[in-house]
Amino acid sequence: MEWDDDFVWEVLFFIIGYVDDFGMAVINDLLYDRQGRPVFIIVTENDGTTRKVHQGRALLFFEAAIGVVEEVGHLAPMKKRAYPGRVMTLLGIGLDLNQAIRYLDADKAESYGGLVVELLLKLLTSGSIKVEYKALKSLVHKLLHAAETIPLGRAHLFHLRRALYHEGRLEGRHRLIGTKARRELEWWRAALALPELFAVPMASRVDFPTTGEAGLITHYGDASREYDEQNGTCGDDSGYGAWSMIDGTFCFFDGRWEVVECARYSINVLELHVENMGAMTFAAHARSLELDVTHVHTFIDNSSAENVAERGRTATAGMNELNVRRQQWLVENNVHQRTSRVASVFNDIADLLSRGDIAEALRFAIEADLPLRRLIVDPIHRTLDGVPFTWDV
Repeated sequence: MEWDDDFVWEVLFFIIGYVDDFGMAVINDLLYDRQGRPVFIIVTENDGTTRKVHQGRALLFFEAAIGVVEEVGHLAPMKKRAYPGRVMTLLGIGLDLNQAIRYLDADKAESYGGLVVELLLKLLTSGSIKVEYKALKSLVHKLLHAAETIPLGRAHLFHLRRALYHEGRLEGRHRLIGTKARRELEWWRAALALPELFAVPMASRVDFPTTGEAGLITHYGDASREYDEQNGTCGDDSGYGAWSMIDGTFCFFDGRWEVVECARYSINVLELHVENMGAMTFAAHARSLELDVTHVHTFIDNSSAENVAERGRTATAGMNELNVRRQQWLVENNVHQRTSRVASVFNDIADLLSRGDIAEALRFAIEADLPLRRLIVDPIHRTLDGVPFTWDV
């Protein structure tokens, strides 16, 4: 291509801005003159000594970025500048290119942790369950920010957010903090005391493997809830099923819901439960075959279950509890999960399994001459004990 001076600027760096904070990413290649000789500069150390170093591109681009920021009317005082490096803090989040991780900055963790402890002490010393609305709202928003880099963080804000927006309203500007919300505060106190234990990978979405790659389990699941509200009965076609291809074998499991499960849980809760069962069961089976499982791609035809898994946002206590279990399993087993929605018409095999039509569901695999293996779901993963009901009956 014909050389264009602007091309270098377009591909080697970019600036991001968030309100009054700016950051920049730079490819820091070393500079050479037209004769191919390295360009050296003199650097003054903190103790006053000087040394000669090979010039990198990052510092030049940094100065150019400062010029851009100031040109559009922003201030960039020296004390606010963080010079180019492979480890830095931006918007309270630590960025480490060497390890390719993001984590909550220690200062932020200490600050947020102090606010949590302060609120807990107020509740303890006053013997009250009433807190000021503005203080609670400010803390919840800070913890939502921290949850970006603390696994399970958003799931442990469910009851606090319910207290803030739905269930804890009082006359005036106060909210009620119940036992479950207080338990979440205790969890955050422990998590923020040890921020170094938490970190999430950079660009995990970009690096997610595609179908057929080593380490990836792809599975499809579905739930059926055919419940007669008037008679309090559950049809034989009310159940669950899931399937996956593992090491050349068509693996599947299926089962029926108990009447009390159909009566007390919505289809959204049951679909998310099947999603969890599928990931846990198929990953365990693959590892029993000494296969390395690092990623799980789940297909489900329920948009609510997909939304919970992908965004961690839950509207009901039951789905929140299942999401906590899912995230704990992912962390403990060092597995990354991605959830995608599949149209119901294309989820026919899992649908047939969920409705108990096993012969028809397996017809596809048999006609393809695939070996079959029926798996047993671990009772620990099967049970809904401890999951709050959608309805009390």
